Amino acid sequence: MEPAEINVPEQRALWEGVDRLVASADESALRLHGVHLLASRALRAHGRPVPPQLSAELRSAAVLTLLASELLERVRAAVDGPLMLIKGLEVASLYPEPSLRPFADVDLLAAHPDAAYQALLAAGCVPIGHRDSYYEDRHHLRPLQWPGLPFAIEIHRRPEWPKWSEPPSSADLFSSAVPSATGVDGLLGLAPPAHAVVLAAHSWSGAPLRRLLDLIDVNDPSGRFHPPSADELNTFRDALTAELGMPVVRRYSGGQDIAGGCGMLAGGRLSNVFDAESTAVIQTM
Repeated sequence: MEPAEINVPEQRALWEGVDRLVASADESALRLHGVHLLASRALRAHGRPVPPQLSAELRSAAVLTLLASELLERVRAAVDGPLMLIKGLEVASLYPEPSLRPFADVDLLAAHPDAAYQALLAAGCVPIGHRDSYYEDRHHLRPLQWPGLPFAIEIHRRPEWPKWSEPPSSADLFSSAVPSATGVDGLLGLAPPAHAVVLAAHSWSGAPLRRLLDLIDVNDPSGRFHPPSADELNTFRDALTAELGMPVVRRYSGGQDIAGGCGMLAGGRLSNVFDAESTAVIQTM
């Protein structure tokens, strides 16, 4: 995977905002928010030394990124039919350097998940995690591991989605697929705006956008986002109000000249999900 080119104003604004946020944070906060590797970039940009432990982790991350590319090529060769890479490793390809975005597993949406799973077993992969029964109703099958490579492989039946909304079908996602940002031949991905919705939905089904890393992912590192329409915002607000059981208000966060997906981070600001009066806040970006 090659480093992404930062060649549009929205991208520069996003990463400059991230640099400002992480350059002065303490190490425990950086690790909590999953941006400790990004901090090394900010430190270099500010002419400051990178701590030895962080330098060592950055080198390890670079090696893991290379191994992940090898794994993707092996999986693609072993499985017939469409495969779409989603979440961590795919969005990492849009970062200034893919190794700056931590990931622990490889998430693949398969057009024929059971057949893909059996093909990987036949190729030598071994099941890990809980018993098969635990995954019967989950969005992915039991994780697999390719011997000798330090990653879990999750074959997805569908994207993980909040209970209050209907997820898109795999067929719908594959109909809008593009070549994976990783550059692996024959591997598919989603265009960044569509992928950001999948990432946000995944986060919202657990602990909604709990880390700065999650916010960076859905702010579109490629710089191709545009502000949502009023109808889209109202639909989202109504669904969120129904789910939370409390009023939801809208608050604008970015500059008029910055694309919608970059406003909050480019401005170097974060906000709480809930204010003191228990009113949910949508940070429109």
